[in-house]
Amino acid sequence: MKNPPTALLVEDDGAIREALAEFLETMGYQVNAVATAEQGIASLRAEGVSLLVTDYALPGESGSWLVRQARAEGLLRTTLVVMVTALLKPPVLADVRVLRKPLDIGQLREEVRLPH
Repeated sequence: MKNPPTALLVEDDGAIREALAEFLETMGYQVNAVATAEQGIASLRAEGVSLLVTDYALPGESGSWLVRQARAEGLLRTTLVVMVTALLKPPVLADVRVLRKPLDIGQLREEVRLPH
C-alpha cells in the first residue's frame, strides 16, 4: 500500500495547529506540525512534503521567509504551498495560495484536496 502524502503545517497557535493538523489528517495527509518558520525549514531539509501550510505571522521569521528560503534551497519543487494570514494585503508570492483568516475550512478543503 502506498504511503499517504505528507504535509508540513507551520502555525504558532497551539490550538489552531492541533485543529488544522487533525483536519489535514482527515484529508488523507500524514502531518508534521511545527510552531516556527525555523522549525519548518529544518523539517523541509530533513524530508520533502507534498503540502506546506504556513501561517504568515510567526514568531521569529515569517511564513514568507520560510517559503522564499525553501525555494532558494530547492525544497518546494513539487510542493503545494498554502499561506494563511489575517493581513488585509498579504505579500504576493508566486504559486502560493493565500487564504485569509478567519479561515474558511471549505476553501481550505478545496485547496488541499487530494486527487482520487
